[in-house]
Amino acid sequence: MEGIQCSLCVTTIERLIGKLPGVAQATMVAEPWRLEASALSGGSLDLQGIRKQLIQSGFKPDEDEEITAGGMVIRGTNGHLTFKVPGAKEEFDLLEGAQLRALLQELPAAAPARVAIRARVHRHPASLPPSLSILSFEVETNK
Repeated sequence: MEGIQCSLCVTTIERLIGKLPGVAQATMVAEPWRLEASALSGGSLDLQGIRKQLIQSGFKPDEDEEITAGGMVIRGTNGHLTFKVPGAKEEFDLLEGAQLRALLQELPAAAPARVAIRARVHRHPASLPPSLSILSFEVETNK
């Protein structure tokens, strides 16, 4: 993230983002500067809203976000895979290699399994949905 000059900048970002709807906590982590934000229990974050607030406040976020989230992998037409976080406005197209695609395709289609992922978000022009490059994932089992 660009534009951070001092500890007041850090405090300002944490307070601004921490006050946004759905945000439980916002913390800046140094070297390189990055924002770690968590959602309120049972909710999700508005990533676009967070980016917009940062930009309006004079800070330039990195091009891509890295997220950790729980949600469902949904298999669409032609085997197209989408990641949906319950309660979130956005859905994400999944960008995956052959091995990961094979694993995700094995998830039940009738009742999608919950999956915990860590991924990099790629933003596209407004006409296209954002996509995710999966860094790691785990299928959540019902115990």
